[in-house]
Amino acid sequence: MVKDYLEAIGTSVKTAGHGIAFADDAVELCESLGLHPMADLLLFIDEMRQIAHRAHGDAKDTYEKFNVVQRTLLQVCIRDMMTAGAIC
Repeated sequence: MVKDYLEAIGTSVKTAGHGIAFADDAVELCESLGLHPMADLLLFIDEMRQIAHRAHGDAKDTYEKFNVVQRTLLQVCIRDMMTAGAIC
């Protein structure tokens, strides 16, 4: 379970990195409007879209990993409480 939790944290950090990159790109895009040819801006926007797509997939993966850890932890707690006689 510890390995699963560490993997979930790692995926969460990766997803946060995508968010930071996307935010930086959004600021750069706003500052670039009118300064670069439209074709260059469209390429940049497409790259941003790809980052957003990867971030969305990573966010879904992160959610699932933390969900698995939560369910496993709940099962362990219930099992331990039953073993200790706390739940009949």
